[in-house]
Amino acid sequence: MLTSDTSYEVECPAGFVTYLPTNGICGFYIPRSTYTLDVSMAGRFWGIQSSNDPDTYASWSVDLRPPPPTLIITRLSASKETFPGLIAKIRQAARRSGIRKVEVWKLGEGLKDIAERTGGRTVIRNEHLPQMVWYGPGATGNIEWAYNEKFSWC
Repeated sequence: MLTSDTSYEVECPAGFVTYLPTNGICGFYIPRSTYTLDVSMAGRFWGIQSSNDPDTYASWSVDLRPPPPTLIITRLSASKETFPGLIAKIRQAARRSGIRKVEVWKLGEGLKDIAERTGGRTVIRNEHLPQMVWYGPGATGNIEWAYNEKFSWC
């Protein structure tokens, strides 16, 4: 698997599992947020990309359930150096839209310490758990999930 994002690398993976929708992850979330939720993103922006480093970017949607409204990062790419600035801009976009909570699912291991130093916290989810069933031979203990930040199974 070719990727410039080292947060998905593991020492000896048996395989990678991913689900990539045809129209991209935001193909469902942005229309839902725009048409069915009582939330408007200030400036109608649903993502950000660094003008200095095109490999630093994020996209997001808004989830109202359960309350309070939450800005959900649907895709994030940043280095240890660029992450603090990126997350600051994401928080700014959320505040401008009246959203006080921001979530990132499956933040890369190298960014967790930085996130905690900038006010974030890591928790084990007890809802919205990704689910796929493996019917193939062998165990799944050394399978690495890739690009499963946030998906909708509707």
